[in-house]
Amino acid sequence: MVACGSQTLEYSYHRQILPSKESIHTKLRHWEDERGQVPMSVMVLVLDSTSAVEASRNLPMTMDFLLSQLNFIQFSKFHSLGEPTMSNVIPLLTGTHTKTLFKERKWLDQWDNVDFIWREFQISNYVTAYIEDIPFLGTFNYGLQVGFLSPPTDIYPRPLFTAWELNKKEKQKCIGDSSLWKFIFDYQLDILRTFDGIAPTFTMPWLAWPFHEYFGTLSSLDVNTLSFFQDLAASPSILENTLLIVMADHGFYNHDYANTHEGLLERRLPLFLMRVPKILSERIPNIFKIVSSNAEQVTSHYDVYQTLLHVSQMSTITNVDEEGDKWTRPDTFLHGHSLIKQIPEGRTCRETGIPDTWCACNLPPPPPSQTVIPENILLDVHPFHLFRLRDLIG
Repeated sequence: MVACGSQTLEYSYHRQILPSKESIHTKLRHWEDERGQVPMSVMVLVLDSTSAVEASRNLPMTMDFLLSQLNFIQFSKFHSLGEPTMSNVIPLLTGTHTKTLFKERKWLDQWDNVDFIWREFQISNYVTAYIEDIPFLGTFNYGLQVGFLSPPTDIYPRPLFTAWELNKKEKQKCIGDSSLWKFIFDYQLDILRTFDGIAPTFTMPWLAWPFHEYFGTLSSLDVNTLSFFQDLAASPSILENTLLIVMADHGFYNHDYANTHEGLLERRLPLFLMRVPKILSERIPNIFKIVSSNAEQVTSHYDVYQTLLHVSQMSTITNVDEEGDKWTRPDTFLHGHSLIKQIPEGRTCRETGIPDTWCACNLPPPPPSQTVIPENILLDVHPFHLFRLRDLIG
């Protein structure tokens, strides 16, 4: 309810999946005509400004469930390519360096003509969705950017969240009787359930509030995130036919802790987890071993792009054995290696496309005054998480 002068206005917000939308209906007809197994779906959940250690620290229930119950694989040497988000989102979604892209465009240009990864999935008749929580923090609208003139994906609920942002009470972060995060997770589940077994989906929910702005507030997502993955676990037809990725762009950098040695390390090592579904292990029997090995190599957002590009083209590749298929990175890209193909051991930051200044290996040792994490950071940290941080520091 919103008070307006002497009147009271009530706003209701409804998430809708519209299979009758022409772009979606065309894809449904395509898969109906195919009458074969629907290809593997993909979900990439992005938690903005979240290091691997921050996730362990503030999402303990979720991380425990993902790693111990759902057998997610954590990539311990996954690197950020810089700060802020744009330094990572362009390699993640286009496979190219941010500077390369901006040689051909200006900051205030619309984004419709950029070849983002979801276009590759659209070409392969996937139903696509890109969901962001807070309009003013939108990756392609932040800092006076104009965003997209047309919806970039089949499902793009920015108008819904913009209306909510304009009409909500100050500091309100609920939509109806749901928290903002539960609303988005339920929306994501609705998409997966609607097209389960009917058409493959590529979905990217990107969450940023409030942990993009306020250090330590990621913990507010733990219950809802855990519940979301528990719901997925209870839906084996979705779980075992979807490649699940949980990741971040970079660590948190708007806090004094970010400038300590441990904080600088966290900024370079964002969260990255991947789950191998049954549909992929049936196609590539050694895939779990391959991905587990790759998780110990230096990786970056360039690799995630190549992985997604690989998956988007997988339904057209027939030459497959127990070690994988014969897909290779297109010559138009300088960096990146599909994470579902074996990465050579001993890969360096430079070979991965990580700038020297962002390679965790190059971080100078801390001065004596910074060898201890500030006490106020440690108050609610389980010793297990500190042990993991020390492990990463080496």
